[in-house]
Amino acid sequence: MPADPVAAVTHADPYPFYETLRAGPPLAWNESLRLWVASRADVIEALLMAPGALRVRPVAEPVPRVIAGGLAGEVFGHLVRMNDGPAHAAHKPALQRALAGLDLGAAHAAALQVARQVPEQSLSDTLFAMPIQAVAHLLGFAPEALPQVELWMRDFVACLSPLSTEAQLQRASSAAGALMTRFEALAAGTPPRHGTLLAAVLADSAVGAPLSRALLANLVGLLSQTCDATAGLLGNSLVALLREPELRATARTRDGLHAIVEETARHDPSVQNTRRFVAQPVTIAGVPLEPGDAVLLVLASANRDPAANAEPDRFMPVRAQRRMFGFGHGVHACPGQALACTLAAAGLEALLARVPDLDTLHEHGWHYRPSANARIPVFD
Repeated sequence: MPADPVAAVTHADPYPFYETLRAGPPLAWNESLRLWVASRADVIEALLMAPGALRVRPVAEPVPRVIAGGLAGEVFGHLVRMNDGPAHAAHKPALQRALAGLDLGAAHAAALQVARQVPEQSLSDTLFAMPIQAVAHLLGFAPEALPQVELWMRDFVACLSPLSTEAQLQRASSAAGALMTRFEALAAGTPPRHGTLLAAVLADSAVGAPLSRALLANLVGLLSQTCDATAGLLGNSLVALLREPELRATARTRDGLHAIVEETARHDPSVQNTRRFVAQPVTIAGVPLEPGDAVLLVLASANRDPAANAEPDRFMPVRAQRRMFGFGHGVHACPGQALACTLAAAGLEALLARVPDLDTLHEHGWHYRPSANARIPVFD
């Protein structure tokens, strides 16, 4: 068994441990982590539906101290997924409308084309390259710019991890500045091609008005959300095919690939947990929470809660009323859920063409990239 819910993220099989959490108190105090732990679907839903009392960042530290004052801190401070209240409400609608208007069929075709053009490299690096470059393409970057945008983004996401070194944080700040400059140039230059996410965002803005730094930062945020979360979704979908060979027939069609990805997002999600910070006194599941308290929401456990999904431990590509919490819920529900699954399905189709011998890949095995909340396989 893992030592705690954070260690569980990169454990070979954390799900029996999550089952023991659900059998315990609805909110359990973890002394070593110094926070409350929620693992049941109903409790996690209640926490996610209390945005006034619970925030995505500590009240006293809206931006992590290690990046505050730098370019990475500026971008972080503008991200709608890292803000509540007016700052969250100001820019999320434009992003929602842009993502809702995206033609997912065309996005799949474009993502597949980009994925097929990603150069041969380690499988673990390919998991990141395919979705990041696909979103960069959908945002309007030219084909020759995609590899550099990917490198900048992989450097930038280091600022989102508590495990990053000082050198990584410095590279993250440089990457943030480069990305903001490139997005500013894209938005101010030749009108982006029709159908891109950037064109949709610009259409939602005042004619001729430059995009605000906050909105530019949230375009960077679209890429950052793609980085770890979609790489993990793609990698864990591949792991599902390795573990359950009977799924491989399903993977022969585009609809089948999409079904596998959607069930992976529930069964073995890339985002295993998230945190909330108490800003106002609130009682959840009979437990009084006070300002300053932190709560770890074990989303992967909620996905396997029998109260949310029947036969939760069974991998079922066709599942009635599938419920999953990895994309959030309530005001912080991720508007890019459909796009993330589309990107992962396209990436999986491209990967299967590159890795035809899944049995040998299974024999070589895999482990998981160090992380406090993201489950991303590294193939040996």
